Amino acid sequence: MQLAQQNYEQAEAAFLRIAPESAAAAEAKMSLGYVAQERRDLAAAIRHLAGAVAIFERHAPGALGTEHLAKIHAAMGASYRLRGDLPAARVYLERSLSQQRRLATKPSFETSVTLANLADVPLGDRDLSAAAG
Repeated sequence: MQLAQQNYEQAEAAFLRIAPESAAAAEAKMSLGYVAQERRDLAAAIRHLAGAVAIFERHAPGALGTEHLAKIHAAMGASYRLRGDLPAARVYLERSLSQQRRLATKPSFETSVTLANLADVPLGDRDLSAAAG
């Protein structure tokens, strides 16, 4: 995982220097966010993922990277949930779910994972009636 992080950091640095608003720069940030999430460095994961979202939204709001945005929002929601920030987790997981439903013609694995993470949010508050929903 360390090698992956180093490679993504080099890619990010290159893209930020050459084409800071490119989809490639956003994807490098997104990848760094996923690696940080795997390492449970949740602050770094959220920072990188939020940077990717910002680039995607500036580059082509509502069009380019919608699938990426759905995945990034799901990862941000999961990171916030693991960090204990349940209101933020709910916001990002609901955004992801909305985007996934717009994109999918049928339920997907990603949608199932997002729904499971969203169900876990009330459990963090010990609100079992809402989790059973």
